[in-house]
Amino acid sequence: MTGRNIIQCFSLRLAALVLVLLAGAASLAWLNKWQIDLTQGKLYTLSQGTRNIIAGIEQPITLQFYYSESQTRDIPMLRNYAGRVQDMLREYERKSQGKIQLKIVHPEPFSEAEDEAATAGLQAMPDGRGDKIYLGLVGSVGDRSENIAVFNPQKENLLEYQLSQLVYRLNKPKQITVGVIGDLPIFRGVDPKTNRVRPDWLIVNQLRQLFDLRRMIDPNVDKIDDDLSLLMVVHPHKFPEKTLFAIDQFVLRGGKLLVFVDPLAEADDSDTRLLATGFSDRSSDLEQLFAAWGVDYDAGQVVLDLGNAHRIPAQQAGQPVPHVGILSLEGDGINRTQNVIADLENINIASAGSLAQHPGSRMQFVPLLTSSLQTDRMETQTYSMIGNHAELLEKMQPSSHRYTFAAWVSGAVKTAFPEGKPATSQFSGEVLQESKEPIQAIVVADTDVLADRMWVDRQEYYGQTVATPFAANGDMVVNMLDALGGSVDLINLRSRGTYQRPFTRVDDLEKAASSRLREQQDALAKALSDTESKISQLNAAAANQETGEVQELTPAQKQAVEMFEQERLKIRKNLREVQHQLNSDVDKLGAILKIINIAAVPLLLIVLALLAAGLRRYRMRRIG
Repeated sequence: MTGRNIIQCFSLRLAALVLVLLAGAASLAWLNKWQIDLTQGKLYTLSQGTRNIIAGIEQPITLQFYYSESQTRDIPMLRNYAGRVQDMLREYERKSQGKIQLKIVHPEPFSEAEDEAATAGLQAMPDGRGDKIYLGLVGSVGDRSENIAVFNPQKENLLEYQLSQLVYRLNKPKQITVGVIGDLPIFRGVDPKTNRVRPDWLIVNQLRQLFDLRRMIDPNVDKIDDDLSLLMVVHPHKFPEKTLFAIDQFVLRGGKLLVFVDPLAEADDSDTRLLATGFSDRSSDLEQLFAAWGVDYDAGQVVLDLGNAHRIPAQQAGQPVPHVGILSLEGDGINRTQNVIADLENINIASAGSLAQHPGSRMQFVPLLTSSLQTDRMETQTYSMIGNHAELLEKMQPSSHRYTFAAWVSGAVKTAFPEGKPATSQFSGEVLQESKEPIQAIVVADTDVLADRMWVDRQEYYGQTVATPFAANGDMVVNMLDALGGSVDLINLRSRGTYQRPFTRVDDLEKAASSRLREQQDALAKALSDTESKISQLNAAAANQETGEVQELTPAQKQAVEMFEQERLKIRKNLREVQHQLNSDVDKLGAILKIINIAAVPLLLIVLALLAAGLRRYRMRRIG
């Protein structure tokens, strides 16, 4: 080969290399533009609801992500999660087409950025060395701001919901107005039995801080105000037909509803509930409306739940006994797939009823709170007449049925009054026969969940009321109103998967090896026990019966000991081989993953470049 040919060959190879690099750069730019999400659960793909919220942004939003990067160098879990949050925020920025501006701030100890984070209401985490770690977000539009005080890795499945909720609040700053109607004394008033002022329930104080509450003093209403979009119904004890019709029309025209019913409202102390039989009827129901919405509920049955029962002494200074009517729901009792309650720790309820989807109903019925699989139902009258919960436990006959205490109900419905408005109604607006859009309602089969005694310790301290929550009942009500009061896009957001994926193949290898190790260890332990037993027997046989002194081991005894030592060494060798095989399998799997991660993308780019070059050469030949 001449020098000229060598130069030409080198030039061609250099040109090919440049072509590959250019194709690789173009491919990376293309991939960055389009983004292919191959993760399980599409963790990097924003849901349609989030994209709708972003598209509806009216004013530019600034998001400042505070992340103490230098303080998390030795905390890989937190660093990984911070990267996940940052990637998600960049996706919001990219989808907004300039409506969202993202700023990344790394606050150092004793810096101005750290002071800004604290002033903005972000929550610092200790790093174990005396410094603070910030991992939070501040969003602002003009002079208004919202924040996420801290991103909790344990609540990673709520990440998209939290971010979308913050964007929605910044875009829709108007406070939600909530109408409240019902028959429980949750508002400040005079106790008719003592003639003393009865304060607001703490749930009312909490709601007033976040919503514009509008109390409807008289439940006998003909119409729900047109400017209300959210109604909270508490303990509708025998509401008149005209009120039921008003609620029916409110829901049909698009109003959102949160309703609390109960087979036995223990907080209902009205004397008017006493029946001729001596039984005080403290139940509530929306029977006619529930029937139209495909919801089954029996106001005459209380659910007993042994699996979630509070343990309370049945007698003074006695041993705690499960109270199967007073329940603490946690774990599987809270539907973690629903954002509205996914991050709640525990909910306390008492003498609750049950809900179910009516057979054949096409409504969407999503359980939010459920019982355990150790349950029973008892007639409300029988339940109320049992004074001792130890006796209640004795009368319970547990089954494996799981009951629903709270549910989200949605879908298209027809009016519960097909014959028209009741004769007593003064309703003057358009009478709707069906919903204009799918209704959104949350039904809770317990009203005691709102009572102070079920979720908070309330004490007076130097004239000030100090409340210390011990359950998340208040947060649950706030979340439910917040979710219903938001957009349909926000309502439809569901919990996402988690970014941290387990190495299932490695786990399987380790479990298999551990199983083999256990078998070998069991064999070793058994062999050791058997051999020591035999040696003990030989020593006993070799002992002098008169003096009790142990004589020198016989050749047979020595041979048995040597056999045991050899067997023990053999088993230990097998253990080492099993462990070595485990490490070898894991190392091979790691090597394969490294090859795929390192070589797969360059090989893909080379293939794309060669295909592009081949296609170009083919076109040139056809032209020539």
